[in-house]
Amino acid sequence: MAAKKLPPLKDEVERIVKEAGGWLNVIERVCPMLGPAIRNLGHSVDCPFPERHRNGGGQDDFRFSASTKQASHEGRAICSCNQDGWAPIDLLIEAGVGSSYVDVCKEIKRAFDKNGEYQAKVAPAPQRQRPRSTADDNARKVAAQKQIVKDLLPLGHPDARIGRLYFRRRGIPLNKAIGDVKFHPALPYYVTRTVKGVKVKELLGLFPAIVSAFRNGQGRVMNLHRIFLSQDGRKLDHPEVTKPKKVCSGLDNWSKASIPVATVAGCRTLHICEGVEKGWAIHLAMNETVKAANSCTSLPGQFVDRADYDDVVLWADHDPYNVVREKHGDGQTYMFKLFVELMRAGFRVCLMVPDTNPTTEAKGPDWEDIVVNEKVLEMPQAERFDYLRTRSLSGGVFTPTGHAKKLPTGGVEVQSQAA
Repeated sequence: MAAKKLPPLKDEVERIVKEAGGWLNVIERVCPMLGPAIRNLGHSVDCPFPERHRNGGGQDDFRFSASTKQASHEGRAICSCNQDGWAPIDLLIEAGVGSSYVDVCKEIKRAFDKNGEYQAKVAPAPQRQRPRSTADDNARKVAAQKQIVKDLLPLGHPDARIGRLYFRRRGIPLNKAIGDVKFHPALPYYVTRTVKGVKVKELLGLFPAIVSAFRNGQGRVMNLHRIFLSQDGRKLDHPEVTKPKKVCSGLDNWSKASIPVATVAGCRTLHICEGVEKGWAIHLAMNETVKAANSCTSLPGQFVDRADYDDVVLWADHDPYNVVREKHGDGQTYMFKLFVELMRAGFRVCLMVPDTNPTTEAKGPDWEDIVVNEKVLEMPQAERFDYLRTRSLSGGVFTPTGHAKKLPTGGVEVQSQAA
């Protein structure tokens, strides 16, 4: 008698997933180490793959999608170490449940075999490259921040001439509206050297610096950003200085905080970008509230208070196409992730990406360059955003509910469709 033909493995797994109540239940059974993320669905937890992260080990970076509108999102996980996210099978391969699609499917079958007990494969316990800060660690960090902050001067102070010169050289004049951006007359710069096989931290010297504060949604200072300067108001150029721009050792999860570059009372529009200088140029052009993120990877998850803002304008960098990864540049990729997050939260959002042709050798102008080089500040205020839209890909990408700044000639808001 002919053997009974078994259904394809893919069909069997689909049946198991359906009977189990969805991928999340299947994932937690075959890979218990992902349980914390599943139980905090839609919220960030520590990445279970810290080895994929260079420094912080992925603290509060990993989460499962909470979307229930698309079946394809069920069981999908995302993290800063994987821009595109993992589908369930790929995630389980990453976790070591199996080395291939077939291996993982067979393990799922074994897990839901009603004829026997199941014990999940022992996945390697994630070893954090940098453990969470203790209370003593945080106390030391706060004390170090206060040591810097106590000597900060407003940029309008007579002794902050070098700081003002730095902005003037970039073509973006200062005024009293600049926010958590101050000047330090003599900030220590340390370098790390290896002496007899041991890393030693040594003081290189004291240099003037622009110091900016990262604040979380509650207004707490989470970290400080420093731009070290030479006496002529340029970024510090020294044989032993590899990074004239540096952040301090911040409190846990500080990367999701932002620098309040300029806050305009009663302004219901928020502008977000990377970098203090770019943020200030955008404020001068728009005369509205601006916050700056530390880097492109910190853009998703930036806190925007629904009680304070209705409209958000995202000024992305246009980074070159990554040939090795076959992905678009990080600047626009991560900013688009923030665009989607804010749209889902109910904001009216506009995404602005410079219409340039960046290469690895020449990135091309960013929004600060465009504002300065094309003399946007000399234009009438009412014409500036429309002009900058002509320098943006697709004239800017808008949420389906439009945006307060997208106005036709008649002055009535356009209900635009996102591109």
